[in-house]
This record gives sequence, structure tokens and C-alpha cells, in this order.
Amino acid sequence: MIGACFLTFKEPLTVTGNGYFAAWTVAYASALTIGMNTDEVGTFVKELGSVMGLLISSVVVIIACAPPIRDDVPNQSEAIYAMILAIVTAVIILGFMMMDMWKDWKMPNMMNYLVYGVLAGCWIIEACLVTFRGPFVVTGNGYFGSWAGAATSTWTAFQALNKL
Repeated sequence: MIGACFLTFKEPLTVTGNGYFAAWTVAYASALTIGMNTDEVGTFVKELGSVMGLLISSVVVIIACAPPIRDDVPNQSEAIYAMILAIVTAVIILGFMMMDMWKDWKMPNMMNYLVYGVLAGCWIIEACLVTFRGPFVVTGNGYFGSWAGAATSTWTAFQALNKL
């Protein structure tokens, strides 16, 4: 997993191709060789849920946005927006997780829905901005992380809506 991250966030495999998919396939296969089977992986992902998927997407986008911001590329403002949104999303999710651990304080369902609804709208805008205008116009970690964030935030908002 660490090797796939190094290879696909930094040169040489920053865009999709045989090497990119091979790196992530090896990471997946490595998980299987340590005793995980596909049913366990599927159950693990379902247990994590859309909120954890959104947190992972946020981390991917944070890492992927660092080079475009640092290198002053065109469409840097889109990368800054994506970075800020990903950081805010991660802080909100970690805050909600801390509240769940305390068990004494629970976020009201309507507030939960409003927060995740706003995040879903922001993530959809972010995915469109960074993948249509830049800096993630070619497929890679930033591209996939952005669209995964849009999908998981929308799914999370729908789950919160169903709890009303």
C-alpha cells in the first residue's frame, strides 16, 4: 500500500496506465496474501461506510493537491479550493467521530443532514472544477479522489436524510 502511494502520488506513475493499475493491483493482492479474502474486504468496506470513504477521499485529495499548489500551476485556485474542502471535511468527520465516542453528545439528525448535504454540494462542485478545468484533467489519484469524494459525500447525505 505504501509503495502504491509513493509510486502514484509522485513520479513515475501519476496518471493511469499499466503501471498505475499494476501498483494498485499489487497493493490489493498484498492485502489478500496476508489472509484477507474478497468477502472480508467487502465486509470491511461496508463496515467503514460512506463516511470513512469520504475521509479517505479527503486524505487522497489533500496529498494530490500539494504539488499543484506548490508548483504554481495553472488552475491553482481550483487546487486550493479542493485542498481547503478536503481539510474541512476531514476535520468535520473526525469531530463527528469524537462526538460518537463520547456518547453523551449526539449531533441532531437534521444538523447531520444539513452538514453532509452542504459537503455533498461542495464536493460535486470541487470534482467538476478540478477534473474539467484542472489540475486533475487526466485520471490519477487526484481525479479519482475528487470523484470518490463527490460520490461518498452524496451517499452520506442520503443516508443522513433517511434518518430524519
